[in-house]
Amino acid sequence: MIRRLLFASAAALVLGDCGLLPFRQEVPPVPPLLAPASLGGAHAASQVLHVANGDRTFILQCALQADRDAVTLIALGPLGQRAFSLHYAGGKLDAQVSPYAPQGLPPERVLSDVQLAMWPLPAWQEKLEGGDWKIAEPSAGVRELYFRGELVSRVSYSAPDPWQARITLRNIPLKYSIDIEPQNP
Repeated sequence: MIRRLLFASAAALVLGDCGLLPFRQEVPPVPPLLAPASLGGAHAASQVLHVANGDRTFILQCALQADRDAVTLIALGPLGQRAFSLHYAGGKLDAQVSPYAPQGLPPERVLSDVQLAMWPLPAWQEKLEGGDWKIAEPSAGVRELYFRGELVSRVSYSAPDPWQARITLRNIPLKYSIDIEPQNP
């Protein structure tokens, strides 16, 4: 009887309070979105995105357009079907996601990743100042985003201009990567 009680108590302790386990990791929230105007001008790009999450991979053809008033991102799947479209203006994000879209990434995170990779460092530094998020460029061609001191994302660039560069974005806690290839107009 005592043995069963000890076993039940140990099981309740282990299973009931998983917060005590060292391997539990909380997923950070979506980083804040930047105002379209913080880009500092109008830009447009056509890109191919290779998205990998574990053993799942997706290829998306994307069109990105940004100016001081709005950001629009449209992604097409391999058969030319619209996977999703995002429009961000006036602090409001409108998203349309089709069943053909890769599952698991909310539109806010997609847009935040795009802004992390494409927006200038000073715009990010201004937005994140004094909060839980920090951004750094520890070396040429590398940008890192931290939440409460933990590395969340690392972005690598093949060239100084992100609108012309091949870009690799890795999200460490969510274990996905996005490789972005610019397409010639």
